Amino acid sequence: MKKHGKRDGEGALRSRIAGAFGRLGRAFGRAVYPPDVTCDLCGAELVADTRYNLCARCLSEMPFTGERVCLCCGAPHTDEADYCLRCQRTDSVFRHNRSPLVYEGAAKQLILDLKFGKKKYIAKLLGAMMSDDYLSRGGDSEIIVFVPMTAKEKSARGFNQAELLAREVGARLELPVLPALEKIKESLPQKELSAKERAENLKGCFSAAYGEYIKGRKILLVDDVFTTGATANECASVLLKNKVKEVSERLLRHHIYLRFSGSERFYSSPISCDIALELDDIILNLDVKTIDKVGNAGELNSTQFEHNQTSF
Repeated sequence: MKKHGKRDGEGALRSRIAGAFGRLGRAFGRAVYPPDVTCDLCGAELVADTRYNLCARCLSEMPFTGERVCLCCGAPHTDEADYCLRCQRTDSVFRHNRSPLVYEGAAKQLILDLKFGKKKYIAKLLGAMMSDDYLSRGGDSEIIVFVPMTAKEKSARGFNQAELLAREVGARLELPVLPALEKIKESLPQKELSAKERAENLKGCFSAAYGEYIKGRKILLVDDVFTTGATANECASVLLKNKVKEVSERLLRHHIYLRFSGSERFYSSPISCDIALELDDIILNLDVKTIDKVGNAGELNSTQFEHNQTSF
């Protein structure tokens, strides 16, 4: 018994020493490479304190959605209608979605760096943008819930970017973050699916938890991207079945998608919503030349479409 006690004591001492050296190493790293001194996007040295940890050039290139957006999906648009053409023709379960950024250029690079470059510190910057956008638009949610992954999906990536963002937003807004959704079934990658296929693909994938805490509450659902709204609708449906009062969604970026020949293209103008719905319903095998003709007919410049190379 004495031998075992001695070995246990030595093990605990080694553990404490290892922990002390680990903390010392991290402190040394922060001293040599202090956080928030370089731009999160280009790596340039920051010469002044900034709210978003971006240099002036990168901040000027950030594609913010602006004030004029669809009251439902949050897509930026310029006409006098309150709702974009897509939302005039489709029903959404969630109250509204809001996104501070459009998926292009600098915003695209940031989210790719977070999701696939393993740069988790970018969640702090993006969480600040999401929080500021929430406050500027008068959000009134009570609990934050993030879109979940299966254990297999989270293991493959190493983290859930929606959870990282939710915790950043929660800390800034002083709102509780609950894992009140679970993904209980694997789904196919959404990238190659149409809007209808995306919705079918996610049916039955989510279940609710913490029912006693979310009942009667206003939920802020956090994810990284809005494309067709399939994920938002499915998650909101599950939450509403558990008697939450309402579900609003907060995401990083907004896409409107155009699908053809097994791939997708995105555009942020409301006219593209209508074109996307028409093409997805009645035209299944278009080539690039045909898309160009459709774009010209709708007064869209086909060079403005950008092929999406990531899977969401």
